[in-house]
Amino acid sequence: MYIMVNYEMKKQINWNREEVILLVNEYFRTKDLSKYEINNSIEFLSKLLRRKAILDGITIDNKFRNVIGITMKFANIKYLDKDRSIMKNSGLSNVSKLEKIIVDEYYKNKEEFHKKAYEILIKYTKNILDEI
Repeated sequence: MYIMVNYEMKKQINWNREEVILLVNEYFRTKDLSKYEINNSIEFLSKLLRRKAILDGITIDNKFRNVIGITMKFANIKYLDKDRSIMKNSGLSNVSKLEKIIVDEYYKNKEEFHKKAYEILIKYTKNILDEI
């Protein structure tokens, strides 16, 4: 006798380019700060991305861009960090193509990259503030 179980599989929403730019920017901005400051940055980024998704009409669950997920994404970026990649077991190696592309863009022109991240941050926070 077989028992049929209906598992509802939720499709994970892929990170978009703007989200990864913010992620990479925050990683490099905070990588040499204290764990407390890094954790605050991760928490802020999580709240920002979650709120932005809600305002965009995306139905999110408690896992969507949560602190644990962003911490793991920071580890992906750490793996791509040229300063830290020479260290054994540094970061998580399961990086996405988009993460590789964005980190390459960061290294090609850090000043322009930071400007773009700032523009995205302003756009996201303005959208959130407009809803208040």
